[in-house]
Amino acid sequence: MTLASVSKLAKWIMILSLIPVLLGAFLVIRTHFSLLHAVAATGTITELIEERVNNNGNFEIYYRPVLSFKDTKGETRKTRSSSYFLPNQAKIGDKSDFLYNPEDFSTVEDLKFPGIFLAGFGLLHFLFFLVVMLITGKMLKSAVKTNIPQGNVIVVSTNAKSWNLLAKWMMAITGIVIIIGAALAVRTILFLQCAVPASGTIIELIEYKGGNDNGDSFYVPYLVFQDAKGETRKSRLRMTKIPPGKIGDKIEILYNPKNPDRAEENNYDSLWGLSIGWIRHGTIGLFIFWFVAIISKRRMNSAAKICQQ
Repeated sequence: MTLASVSKLAKWIMILSLIPVLLGAFLVIRTHFSLLHAVAATGTITELIEERVNNNGNFEIYYRPVLSFKDTKGETRKTRSSSYFLPNQAKIGDKSDFLYNPEDFSTVEDLKFPGIFLAGFGLLHFLFFLVVMLITGKMLKSAVKTNIPQGNVIVVSTNAKSWNLLAKWMMAITGIVIIIGAALAVRTILFLQCAVPASGTIIELIEYKGGNDNGDSFYVPYLVFQDAKGETRKSRLRMTKIPPGKIGDKIEILYNPKNPDRAEENNYDSLWGLSIGWIRHGTIGLFIFWFVAIISKRRMNSAAKICQQ
């Protein structure tokens, strides 16, 4: 593939990368306005609607609960939950806390975090291929000066200025990685401000086979616990490669009383591992490319002094 083809491909991928950015921004804005008017309620599951999802030719069964609850005026309402449950995870008569829109009584789902992740994912790809486009464009201009046809250019040696430009752009990308890690840390801090400790019992471990060559498995633990009001709740933990225990084991968790369907294991890795990982990798990358920027800048200054002499 020639550099001209690489440059053209990078432009198209940049355009496609804007799709997750716009979609993520839409989810964040939509959730923000939905939560402004949302009302907390506790409903009783009156029906479980079966839905089949095609996963690479295998149909997996999920259930979406229909909840009966009383609104702020004391009137009984029904709404379809935005959450899905696996078989045996929920049954008719179970209680579930949720947020609803008082105008149409539909459940409100918090999509801020998926929106931020999606937008960050698209932005990282956009910036990376922007760097590729700028570097290949600079190489093609260098080829034109030496009268080499662009269609024949496969490799053109880069100079200190190109390395300096690449380092600066990569520093910007690693800076975004650090910002994403910081956003995840802030999310954990906000969760801890309203989180309530509890002791849960693992009742199910759903195994998902990895799609990589190693065939790694990932697990989604489901547990039951008693909330601060003494009511029995069911919740699921974050997907993990190493399960926190086996069925019947007790683990310490933290949960949000307004959304007890999702809980976090009360340990450092579960609460801070993801955010610290993003910040650590971003910081290492930032230091490496900062070092490259300094070295290439010194070579540029040395070359300029030689030309002046």
